[in-house]
Amino acid sequence: MSDDLVNKDKVTILSGDPVGDFWLEGTVNRYPDYTFRAKVYDVGSVFGIGKGRISKLEVYCGDRVVINYERGWDQQPATRRDRKVLQEILAGFPGRQREQTSNEPGTAEGRPRARFTFSKGRRSQRTRDDDEYER
Repeated sequence: MSDDLVNKDKVTILSGDPVGDFWLEGTVNRYPDYTFRAKVYDVGSVFGIGKGRISKLEVYCGDRVVINYERGWDQQPATRRDRKVLQEILAGFPGRQREQTSNEPGTAEGRPRARFTFSKGRRSQRTRDDDEYER
C-alpha cells in the first residue's frame, strides 16, 4: 500500500511511515543535498500544494531553509534548482483523488457541474467549470 503513496524513484523517506504517519522526513533522490520535512495526507486537500496531498513542507539545502509552505507559501522557491527540487518532491507524493460519495456534488462522465437556480425546482441550463471559481 505504501508503494502507491510514495514514489521511491523520486524521494527517499528517512523517518516516518507513509501509511501511519502524517509527518515524513526525507531526501530528494536526484538532489541529495536537499532534505525535506512534510505533512502528507492520503488524499488531496484545498490546503495542499496545488490541491495535492502535501499541506506543510519545509525544504532544506544543507541547514538553510529554501522552501516553506504551510497551507500557503511562506517562502517560495527562489532559484531554478529549488523549483526543480519542489517538482521532484511533488512527484514523489502522487495525488490521490477523494472517492465521491452519493451526497457529494460532482460531475458525471466528465460533464461540468450545472448551476442551480432558486426557482421552483428547475435547474438552469448554464454550466460552469471549477476553474472559473479558483482564486
